[in-house]
Amino acid sequence: MKKLVLLILISGCLKDTNNNILKTKFINSEIHYIKNVGKNKYQEIVFDSLQRLLALKTMLNNNRTDIIYFTDSGTIDSKLMFNDKGQLDGKCYYFYPSNILKSIITYKSGIKIGVGEEFYERSGILKTRYYYDMQGTYYFAEVFSDSTKDKNITFNPNNPSSYNLIKKNIDGEDKEYLLKQMIKIGLDSLKQIH
Repeated sequence: MKKLVLLILISGCLKDTNNNILKTKFINSEIHYIKNVGKNKYQEIVFDSLQRLLALKTMLNNNRTDIIYFTDSGTIDSKLMFNDKGQLDGKCYYFYPSNILKSIITYKSGIKIGVGEEFYERSGILKTRYYYDMQGTYYFAEVFSDSTKDKNITFNPNNPSSYNLIKKNIDGEDKEYLLKQMIKIGLDSLKQIH
């Protein structure tokens, strides 16, 4: 009898408050409720075996998936965008367990691109701003104090593109300071990518 009931649950459907049919799937110890919300668009709500919310997935029309992950205590862990190949793609948000925004990172086909930002947990103000090259490696960073308006700047000595990227993309005093520091320690030889 227990097996019969389980089979009914596995193949069964539920209805939400608007009488939309919710398909139910059991995958390992997770429960997935799937709901069509438009042409080629669906939402999936994922719970663990203790009925704790794990994720809210939305499949978008352009084959991109937006997923919000939750911690065991129910706070948001991250909000991520994936392309049709399952790679991070788009602006992604990460949170501290306190539900304060931890970082914002933009990806393209699984690689960090552009500018990424990290925030202090207690104050929520900007902690570090990273500048990424096309390979997803940072070449320049601005580090901010959480108690003053001070800012430190640094470059990535392990990135062979740092010198050229700073020269090309960074303006003003920051650029001049960093290039002088790189020349002083012999990293201007990184003008040529090895």
